[in-house]
Amino acid sequence: MAEGLEGCDPAAIDAAVEFFLLDSRGLWHNRARAKFSRRLKHCPLSPVQGQAIVDCVAARLEHGHFPAQFTDQLRLALHLDQARLLHAAERALASPLEHVRRHARWVVAFHRMPDAP
Repeated sequence: MAEGLEGCDPAAIDAAVEFFLLDSRGLWHNRARAKFSRRLKHCPLSPVQGQAIVDCVAARLEHGHFPAQFTDQLRLALHLDQARLLHAAERALASPLEHVRRHARWVVAFHRMPDAP
């Protein structure tokens, strides 16, 4: 799948988005999501795919169910819809979970950067 994303193959994009949205946990699953996140930023996604990814990442952020390489997912969501992810991050700032607040602060700080996308 990852190789297909280098050329933005439509079948590879569909498969990668489907895998990305799953809440699977296994050897290399989160590394694959991180790699897909970095490559999907350069591929044309349908509006439905983009919205599904942003919704998924925002939900993972708000609920605190995310892996160590979650920053790559946040970057993809910021690339796709910065305003929606920022809104989710602002809500997540009130989380009782420190790891959620830390990532939410990162998103808010990224938004304030002068050259943010």
